[in-house]
Amino acid sequence: MTMSSPRTTWVALAATTVAVLAPATAHAAETIKLDLRSPANATQSDAAAQSQLRLVSGGDYVLTISGTGSIWDTADYAGNVCGSPEPSVIEPSPGAAPVVGSWDAATVFAAPRGAPLRDGGNACEEVSLPMPSGPNTYSGFEFSTASTFVRGIPVGGIPSAPRADHTYNYALKGTGVPLRLRFDDRPSDDNSGVFTVLLRTRAECEAVNCLNNVVPLAGTVTLPPASGTAPASAAQYCNLDRVLSTRLVQPKGKRIVKAAYYLGGKYQRSVTGRNLRILSTPQFRAQKFRALPSGTLKLRVVVTTSGGKKMTGRLDVSRCMPRIKARVVTFI
Repeated sequence: MTMSSPRTTWVALAATTVAVLAPATAHAAETIKLDLRSPANATQSDAAAQSQLRLVSGGDYVLTISGTGSIWDTADYAGNVCGSPEPSVIEPSPGAAPVVGSWDAATVFAAPRGAPLRDGGNACEEVSLPMPSGPNTYSGFEFSTASTFVRGIPVGGIPSAPRADHTYNYALKGTGVPLRLRFDDRPSDDNSGVFTVLLRTRAECEAVNCLNNVVPLAGTVTLPPASGTAPASAAQYCNLDRVLSTRLVQPKGKRIVKAAYYLGGKYQRSVTGRNLRILSTPQFRAQKFRALPSGTLKLRVVVTTSGGKKMTGRLDVSRCMPRIKARVVTFI
């Protein structure tokens, strides 16, 4: 089920108009693996995977992507969960612990309670799952045939629920460079999942009816956020993002039993027990602070260890920071 008419818009990432559809030259279909755990996903602009071949400038291509993943580790799911997670990701990242499936290339269908999902800081309790994964979500699948990554709209429109096979097609225009892929998320070392991407020319796609008789449409597409969500531009994002999410990292050889938070020199809260840590796990709960004022603030966290020692961690925070699940506070 989708929320738009079944027509294909070819995404040209380096141009503003396309007059006609130009078929790409002969090209053998290429399979690419995109690991959600790759460190490149946590950078501002690096690709986690890319095609070996350059896409012919002006040529029409179809990207078919399948798979599921998770951007949270197993401990985060120990409490209540929003949505309907799948028992496991389809293909886990090498070396990652087993974890439920909650995300695919086009939708978010599950999340730990309290986990922020949207740019405005909305946790999963404040949104309806499943929901589209796109410009309005913290994390998501992105691709590029130029210098800029975008979160494209699948062929057929924005899905309101995940497909049973978690497979989606994206139409795009070549610009003479390789196709670059990433799953934008920071940090990425708690992620798991490998997406399988099949890159074909339009002719190769039509030979096997990969678009299920959807008629292509010449032109380009703008990728706005969903209605009623935070705009995608950096300036507007700074004005709307008023939520800070933080997570502690345990000092080596120490056990934290209490944490007191100070923001901009003002005491905010102290947490212990189940409010500090996910029970029966070493994982700390994320602490969220709302209605951040403008400018840069100092976050200070004073923790008490099981031995009675006090340690302090500090972090500079701002409403204009890049999207990220949780700011990490470390202690040395």
